[in-house]
Parts: sequence; structure tokens; C-alpha cells
Amino acid sequence: MPAGEKGKGAKKVAVVGARGYAGLELARLLLDHPEAKLSSCFAHDQSFRLADYLPESRAAKVPVRPLAELAEALSELDTIFLATPAEASLALAPTALAAGVNVIDLSGAFRFQAGTPSQREGRFELWYKAKHTASAQAASYGLVPFAMPVGSGGALIANPGCYATAALMAIVPLLKAGVISPKSLVIDAKSGTTGAGRKPSEAQLFSEVDGECFPYKIAQHQHLPEIREWAEAFSGVEIDPFFSTHLLPV
Repeated sequence: MPAGEKGKGAKKVAVVGARGYAGLELARLLLDHPEAKLSSCFAHDQSFRLADYLPESRAAKVPVRPLAELAEALSELDTIFLATPAEASLALAPTALAAGVNVIDLSGAFRFQAGTPSQREGRFELWYKAKHTASAQAASYGLVPFAMPVGSGGALIANPGCYATAALMAIVPLLKAGVISPKSLVIDAKSGTTGAGRKPSEAQLFSEVDGECFPYKIAQHQHLPEIREWAEAFSGVEIDPFFSTHLLPV
């Protein structure tokens, strides 16, 4: 976690989008983190309460505030975590950074960093099918232990994608050691249903996924260019893998 300059002891942090699966898990981890104080969460749904989902006694003491109050709350925070869709992160991150608050973004908004701003914008729009409104924003790709150095007070960390994390942790050391061929690399990836988030959809129904190993987004998944970019950045080896993604009923 990047260290802010405000106050001493545990850093004051907030989670935006705590109602989602990633946001809830993040809040759970932060409640027990020795160097972080989860001071608040922000959500559109004002009926949401952390204590309804997390058993930790401290969860009941964390207020859930409307997203409209985030801007005024930034002066109280060292770091915010954005467990939000990429479009929301693109709007929220620049405001927090301008206020000197560190941002750790869990979306794909800032994962592409190679090339010029226009090239990054083009890759994002091609793979995420959305307009990039902050393509010039420099971010550190937060994959430990290969993570790039970060500063403090207004630093932006792009949290790696799930498939990208699993793939890069496995292949980067092997590529660096030269024990696998970059020309015949197959990444056969599988995810559970939580990877699609909490928003209801027909494709996530039990009757649709039970007993299946369902391939999806073959050669179109947004984590493919992310894996390519950062495999080369961390290993010095250019790759073009066959990347297949599947949904498991777990």
C-alpha cells in the first residue's frame, strides 16, 4: 500500500464500491490490516451495511456513505480503493489524485501503460469497448513481486486483472529463466461465477452453469493484451499466447 503523508500510524482508507464481491473481500482484508484503518465505504445503495455481510465486529462501525460525499471526504483519507467498473474509476481517480490521495484501482481502467497516451487509449477502447477519458494518467502496475516502484501522496496503482495475475505469476519467472518457449504458449484459464460480479444475469443462473465448463470471450478477453504487455515488461520476452477463458460452476 502506498504511504500517504497525512497523520501517523494506520493510514486512513476507504473503499468505493464495497457492495460488490471484490469490494467486500477488500473491506474484510482492510478491517484486519495492521497498517490501515477502514474509515468509510461508499456505495450507491444506501441500504447496504458491511455488518450484514462481514462477521467482524468492527464492520458495524464503518459508515457507508453516498458516493456524492466522496469528494469532500478526500481530505480525511490517505488512500482510496476503487472496486468500481472502469468507467467509474476513470471519473473518480483523477479527482482523488488531484487531492493528493493515493488510489488503488481494481478495474481495468489504468492497466495499459505501454506506449503513448493515444496508444493506451486505443487499446483500452478496443478491448473494453468504452471511451477512455484519462489515458494520459500514469499508473504503476501493482503485481508483487514484479511491481514497479511507486511514490506517495497522489500515487495511482492499477490492480492486475484476475486471469492476468494467475498467468503472469506463473510465466514471468519461467520466461526470464528461458525454460519455456514464448512461441508455443497456451494459457488455459478458468474462473468461478463471482468473476462476473453480483449483477444478475441469465448466464449466471444455476441452471445455465451447472455441470458446464463454458468457454467465453475466446481471443477477445480484455486480460489478453494486459498479459502480453506486462509479461514483456517484467521478463523482457515478447509473447503472443493462445488464451482461452472458461466459466466453471463454482
